[in-house]
Amino acid sequence: MELYTEILKSATINDDNIIEIIYQDKTLIDLESAKAIFNEFDRITAGRKVKKLMVMGQATNLTEEARHFIISENNKRKDQILAEAIVVHSFFQKLSANFYILYLRNIYPTHFFTCKETANEWLQRQ
Repeated sequence: MELYTEILKSATINDDNIIEIIYQDKTLIDLESAKAIFNEFDRITAGRKVKKLMVMGQATNLTEEARHFIISENNKRKDQILAEAIVVHSFFQKLSANFYILYLRNIYPTHFFTCKETANEWLQRQ
């Protein structure tokens, strides 16, 4: 439960096999947090092929170490993750998302958005 109160608002999967992970506002995601998030991802998906919808919180960001870990873990799950949409709210989050996408774009479709509904629509088409 600590994961949800400190890092995540929610992590759910719907009938379309889209896992939606919503981060808390004003959170810095470090390496330990990133590991906990992937443990939750693995628990929820149980190995199913999924599309990811990541909704960053307002003023939430990742350490460089966490970003590299997340990229590595997503690469390990390239046969499980079909596409990923990231919702960002600030210029700094957009810069981080661009860095992230550079590493994942050849693995599976990845795109960032400023609107959750638009991101979800894009995922539906993937």
